Amino acid sequence: MTDDGRRSAADLTQDALSPATGTGRHAVTEEERRLLDFAEVSSDWFYELDRDLKFSLLSSGSSARTGEDPSALLGKTPIKDGIQVGDEAWAAHLADLDAHRPVVDFRFARMDADGRLRHFSINAKPLFDGNGDFAGYRGTGREITQIVNAEKFLRDIIDAVPAVIMVKDAESRYVMMNDYYAQTILGTTPAIGTGMVSGAFLGDKAAAIGRAQDQAVLASGVTSQPFQRMMPIADGTSRAFLVKKVPLNDGSGPPSRVLTVGMDITPLKDAEKAIIDAQARLRESEKRFRDFAESSSHWLWELDRELRYTFVSDGVRAMTGLPPEDYIGMRLFDTHAGQGMDPAAKRQFLEVLDKREPFLDVPVIQTAADGRIRHLRISGRPFFDDTGYFLGHRGSTRDVTPQYDAEADSAKWRQARDIAAAADHAKTRFLAHMSHELRTPLNAILGFSEIMSEELFGPLGAKNYLDYARDIGASGRHLLGIINDLLDMSRIELGQFQQSPENVALVELVDESVRMARGYAQGLGAEIEAARVDEAWVVHVDRRSIRQVLLNLLSNAAKFTPAGHRIWVRVEGDREGDLTVTVADTGSGIPAERLATIFEPFQQGTAEQARGRRGAGLGLWLSRSLVELHGGRLEVDSREGEGTTAIVTLPASRIVARP
Repeated sequence: MTDDGRRSAADLTQDALSPATGTGRHAVTEEERRLLDFAEVSSDWFYELDRDLKFSLLSSGSSARTGEDPSALLGKTPIKDGIQVGDEAWAAHLADLDAHRPVVDFRFARMDADGRLRHFSINAKPLFDGNGDFAGYRGTGREITQIVNAEKFLRDIIDAVPAVIMVKDAESRYVMMNDYYAQTILGTTPAIGTGMVSGAFLGDKAAAIGRAQDQAVLASGVTSQPFQRMMPIADGTSRAFLVKKVPLNDGSGPPSRVLTVGMDITPLKDAEKAIIDAQARLRESEKRFRDFAESSSHWLWELDRELRYTFVSDGVRAMTGLPPEDYIGMRLFDTHAGQGMDPAAKRQFLEVLDKREPFLDVPVIQTAADGRIRHLRISGRPFFDDTGYFLGHRGSTRDVTPQYDAEADSAKWRQARDIAAAADHAKTRFLAHMSHELRTPLNAILGFSEIMSEELFGPLGAKNYLDYARDIGASGRHLLGIINDLLDMSRIELGQFQQSPENVALVELVDESVRMARGYAQGLGAEIEAARVDEAWVVHVDRRSIRQVLLNLLSNAAKFTPAGHRIWVRVEGDREGDLTVTVADTGSGIPAERLATIFEPFQQGTAEQARGRRGAGLGLWLSRSLVELHGGRLEVDSREGEGTTAIVTLPASRIVARP
């Protein structure tokens, strides 16, 4: 008993845990006994803490599960020794107890007598007396080892799936994410990412897109249909995912969380693009074959195993004057062409055909319909079915009479051509070599001028020296740009220009180019306006080359656009499925007589038009060459006094994704 006559917590505990004798102890009611029996045989145990947060009651059920002697803990406060729990979790638990807040699912683990790690969870509510003063805690504990192991098993499965699996709340805060999403998309770990908002990793634009999609699912409460979305990933590229979003709720109200599942379908998109490209190439190949067959000075033919024509191209008209259809079904030597063949050439050709082997440029002399002697070269090969059965021959015939007649002159022509080609090649190699050799001392000049401009080793003295050093640096950088252009020009002409194509978000490429050129344009008093580029555009290009093209076009526009005027950039698709990037200005324009030569190297505008900022005249030549290396084209339209429009067109084969 306490001094005021009340029973102590120890008395209450002993009474509760001892059988009723009716003498000397508090008699336990039948209802209390029933509750005690249920508690002793349940999977849970119960406990009480007094107002000093000391154990005043601990049921015996805890002993079998935690290995602790209940009586040894009475009168003691909870301690961390012997249990496994994180420092932050333990600190939060103690803070809840000190603040008299409810304890909700506080989890910890400990080793049992057999050396097994067992997991537990406790819940408790604070108690207050009639005056509202804190009187302690009453709570329950239970073993959750199977639940924790099951959760870990499920987590291991989720983390092993090579797909996006993550849950966000209504504020776009990550509630859960698997290893694939954390590492591949965010470049972090689930432990770090959970609890943070998506914008911290994806950027504002990508996060806003995901947030809008989540809000639509939460508002409707309906699982979304699978849809495709380009996602930026941790390595700086973007990949295509097939995404599905599912609203989640805990049964207490409307959905408050969204489960997102996504599969990387970039390989499928690449395969689909490859198939489309292959089909396009096949169609183009068929068209090319028809064009060649119908427009070539050669004529194509096919013979069956009995030497009857089954196909003849239109080129036969030029030699015989007869339409191709007249030959179908006729034997080779029954036609006018066959009848006009020299007998010796006829025997030789038959011997070649009888061998059923490929043949190349067999010489044949034949009298044409106009009576002139024609010199022909015939090439062909046999073809067979899948079992190896001979079906006939396919080949081509070309008239080499003009070449044959001109062979007194061809040797001189070839010699002159070879000399010119060698000279041009030598010039290009000289430019490449000299450009490379000039860069080394020029880089030193730039370095020294920068040191002098910054006065790193002390003041130069007179202000003119500092101005001269800055002028040297500016002139050196200008000269280095010209040398780099010459080096690129020589590499392109020698076929040695190296490209590294990659998938690039077009909005990044355009924004980067505009940002780099804007300062230069503003220095000349012109403004660059860029229309918004849809983020869905993704192109497979050499980033450096296309950026150089855009910078060349923007800098040209700035040089020839008077102060107060503007330059604008826009991106759009055309009806053929290609992509166009337009750079236009309201500048001085190009005179009509010069428009035809602007793509020739070393062409420059006048000093007045360029406002004193003239280059080597290689910008447009290099730009067109770099665009053509991508299979595209560069076109310029201009009117003197009104402005200039440059259009870069990239073919559909370079487009990875579009709006």
